[in-house]
Amino acid sequence: MDPFSKLIKLLDAGIRKQEKLQPLAVTYHHKGKRSMVSDTSNRIRGVEQFLDKWAPVLENWVGREGREHFVKGYRLRVLGNLAVQKLLTRSIREPARLGNHLIRKNGVSAVLPLIKQVIRRSVRSCTPRVILVWMTSVKNTHG
Repeated sequence: MDPFSKLIKLLDAGIRKQEKLQPLAVTYHHKGKRSMVSDTSNRIRGVEQFLDKWAPVLENWVGREGREHFVKGYRLRVLGNLAVQKLLTRSIREPARLGNHLIRKNGVSAVLPLIKQVIRRSVRSCTPRVILVWMTSVKNTHG
């Protein structure tokens, strides 16, 4: 059982209940190797299986609207990040497939956040690190 599933079971058992449930996100980089987190078909299937498994628990905790909000946000973060990652490696077919899945499941409201992710990650990937560190320090000192 994965760590997030264990946490959900503990929370559901009443040990600790949180209003804002945020998933633990981990990115793995495997050069030239297929993995669940980088293979598009497996990742889509895994995300949807995870969301289907925990939807009843989430609905019990935060209601139908809260569950829908979490499901759409989680799907967008996980699959959107994979789409952007693949797009930045100059792949076109896989990001289009992920984008189509997101639009089919989340609606057209998924398009704008995807575009924002592409822009943000593109800027980060071509901006020198020293400038990114400086921008972060300015942001932290000015709120």
